[in-house]
Amino acid sequence: MAAFTGFSRQTKGPGLLLIHGFPLDHRIWTDVISRLPATIDLFAPDLPGCGGSGLPETTWTIDEYARHLLRLMDFRGFQKFFVAGHSMGGYILFALLRLAPDRIAGGALVSSRALADTEEGRKTRETVAQRAEKEGTRRSTK
Repeated sequence: MAAFTGFSRQTKGPGLLLIHGFPLDHRIWTDVISRLPATIDLFAPDLPGCGGSGLPETTWTIDEYARHLLRLMDFRGFQKFFVAGHSMGGYILFALLRLAPDRIAGGALVSSRALADTEEGRKTRETVAQRAEKEGTRRSTK
Protein backbone atom coordinates (compact mmCIF):
# COMPACT_ATOMS: atom_id res chain seq x y z
CA MET A 1 0.00 0.00 0.00
CA ALA A 2 1.36 3.41 -0.95
CA ALA A 3 2.12 5.97 1.72
CA PHE A 4 -0.67 8.32 2.66
CA THR A 5 -0.76 11.87 3.92
CA GLY A 6 -2.77 12.69 6.99
CA PHE A 7 -2.76 11.67 10.65
CA SER A 8 -2.37 8.20 12.10
CA ARG A 9 -2.13 6.96 15.67
CA GLN A 10 -1.89 3.22 16.17
CA THR A 11 -2.91 1.66 19.47
CA LYS A 12 -4.57 -1.56 20.51
CA GLY A 13 -7.91 0.23 20.95
CA PRO A 14 -10.93 0.57 18.71
CA GLY A 15 -10.38 2.05 15.26
CA LEU A 16 -11.82 5.41 14.26
CA LEU A 17 -11.66 6.66 10.67
CA LEU A 18 -12.09 10.44 10.32
CA ILE A 19 -13.10 11.55 6.82
CA HIS A 20 -12.74 15.23 5.96
CA GLY A 21 -14.94 17.23 3.62
CA PHE A 22 -14.17 18.87 0.28
CA PRO A 23 -11.80 20.63 -0.42
CA LEU A 24 -10.26 20.36 3.06
CA ASP A 25 -7.80 17.86 4.52
CA HIS A 26 -7.16 15.88 7.71
CA ARG A 27 -6.33 19.04 9.68
CA ILE A 28 -10.03 19.82 10.20
CA TRP A 29 -9.91 17.03 12.80
CA THR A 30 -6.95 18.46 14.80
CA ASP A 31 -9.05 19.73 17.73
CA VAL A 32 -11.12 16.53 17.80
CA ILE A 33 -8.01 14.35 17.78
CA SER A 34 -6.48 16.31 20.68
CA ARG A 35 -9.57 15.57 22.81
CA LEU A 36 -9.89 11.84 22.10
CA PRO A 37 -8.39 9.29 24.49
CA ALA A 38 -4.93 8.03 23.56
CA THR A 39 -6.36 4.49 23.58
CA ILE A 40 -8.30 5.06 20.34
CA ASP A 41 -6.57 4.04 17.12
CA LEU A 42 -7.09 7.05 14.85
CA PHE A 43 -6.77 7.38 11.13
CA ALA A 44 -7.45 10.70 9.38
CA PRO A 45 -6.10 10.45 5.82
CA ASP A 46 -6.10 13.18 3.20
CA LEU A 47 -8.48 12.04 0.49
CA PRO A 48 -6.95 11.80 -2.99
CA GLY A 49 -6.68 15.29 -4.46
CA CYS A 50 -6.83 17.01 -1.06
CA GLY A 51 -4.17 18.26 1.36
CA GLY A 52 -0.85 16.56 0.70
CA SER A 53 -2.40 13.76 -1.33
CA GLY A 54 -1.90 13.61 -5.07
CA LEU A 55 -4.74 13.90 -7.55
CA PRO A 56 -6.28 10.67 -8.78
CA GLU A 57 -5.72 9.99 -12.48
CA THR A 58 -9.46 10.15 -13.16
CA THR A 59 -12.47 11.77 -11.54
CA TRP A 60 -13.56 9.63 -8.60
CA THR A 61 -17.08 8.89 -7.45
CA ILE A 62 -18.05 8.80 -3.79
CA ASP A 63 -18.05 4.98 -4.02
CA GLU A 64 -14.46 5.03 -5.30
CA TYR A 65 -13.40 7.16 -2.31
CA ALA A 66 -15.15 4.63 -0.06
CA ARG A 67 -13.40 1.66 -1.69
CA HIS A 68 -10.07 3.48 -1.35
CA LEU A 69 -10.68 3.98 2.38
CA LEU A 70 -11.70 0.34 2.80
CA ARG A 71 -8.37 -0.69 1.23
CA LEU A 72 -6.51 1.65 3.62
CA MET A 73 -8.35 0.16 6.60
CA ASP A 74 -7.57 -3.35 5.30
CA PHE A 75 -3.90 -2.38 5.14
CA ARG A 76 -4.10 -1.16 8.73
CA GLY A 77 -5.65 -4.46 9.79
CA PHE A 78 -9.14 -3.22 10.67
CA GLN A 79 -12.02 -5.50 9.85
CA LYS A 80 -14.50 -3.34 11.80
CA PHE A 81 -14.18 0.33 12.74
CA PHE A 82 -16.05 3.52 13.63
CA VAL A 83 -16.35 6.41 11.15
CA ALA A 84 -16.98 10.15 11.43
CA GLY A 85 -17.61 11.97 8.16
CA HIS A 86 -17.52 15.73 7.72
CA SER A 87 -19.55 17.21 4.81
CA MET A 88 -18.55 15.13 1.76
CA GLY A 89 -17.02 12.69 4.25
CA GLY A 90 -20.60 12.02 5.39
CA TYR A 91 -21.53 11.03 1.84
CA ILE A 92 -18.54 8.68 1.88
CA LEU A 93 -19.75 7.24 5.20
CA PHE A 94 -23.10 6.42 3.55
CA ALA A 95 -21.18 4.74 0.70
CA LEU A 96 -19.18 2.69 3.24
CA LEU A 97 -22.44 1.60 4.86
CA ARG A 98 -23.80 0.60 1.46
CA LEU A 99 -20.64 -1.20 0.28
CA ALA A 100 -19.49 -2.84 3.52
CA PRO A 101 -22.16 -2.52 6.24
CA ASP A 102 -20.65 -5.33 8.32
CA ARG A 103 -17.39 -3.37 8.67
CA ILE A 104 -18.84 -0.20 10.17
CA ALA A 105 -19.18 -0.39 13.96
CA GLY A 106 -20.84 3.02 14.17
CA GLY A 107 -20.89 6.36 12.43
CA ALA A 108 -21.30 10.08 12.94
CA LEU A 109 -22.25 12.75 10.43
CA VAL A 110 -20.58 16.12 11.02
CA SER A 111 -22.05 19.04 9.05
CA SER A 112 -23.32 16.58 6.48
CA ARG A 113 -26.66 15.31 5.27
CA ALA A 114 -28.26 12.24 3.77
CA LEU A 115 -29.61 13.88 0.61
CA ALA A 116 -27.63 14.73 -2.52
CA ASP A 117 -26.75 18.33 -3.30
CA THR A 118 -29.29 20.55 -5.03
CA GLU A 119 -28.40 21.97 -8.44
CA GLU A 120 -27.34 25.20 -6.70
CA GLY A 121 -25.18 23.19 -4.31
CA ARG A 122 -23.53 21.35 -7.22
CA LYS A 123 -22.73 24.67 -8.91
CA THR A 124 -21.21 25.98 -5.69
CA ARG A 125 -19.13 22.80 -5.31
CA GLU A 126 -17.90 23.19 -8.91
CA THR A 127 -16.86 26.79 -8.19
CA VAL A 128 -15.00 25.66 -5.07
CA ALA A 129 -13.33 22.84 -7.03
CA GLN A 130 -12.12 25.25 -9.70
CA ARG A 131 -10.78 27.59 -7.03
CA ALA A 132 -9.04 24.71 -5.23
CA GLU A 133 -7.51 23.55 -8.52
CA LYS A 134 -6.20 27.07 -9.18
CA GLU A 135 -5.11 28.00 -5.65
CA GLY A 136 -4.56 24.61 -4.02
CA THR A 137 -6.15 23.15 -0.92
CA ARG A 138 -3.39 23.65 1.61
CA ARG A 139 -4.18 26.48 3.96
CA SER A 140 -1.51 28.73 5.37
CA THR A 141 -0.18 27.98 8.85
CA LYS A 142 0.63 31.65 9.49
